[in-house]
Amino acid sequence: MADVAIGLIKGCAAYYNETIEVETLKVTENVQHTDFRITKK
Repeated sequence: MADVAIGLIKGCAAYYNETIEVETLKVTENVQHTDFRITKK
């Protein structure tokens, strides 16, 4: 689901004409928790 979340984040940024970078910081072994860093460029 992390990939879906990244797509939604990027889609929202595109809708508002913002340029961002999304970086995946941490994924737990069971892939139930993911941290992202979102940087506005």
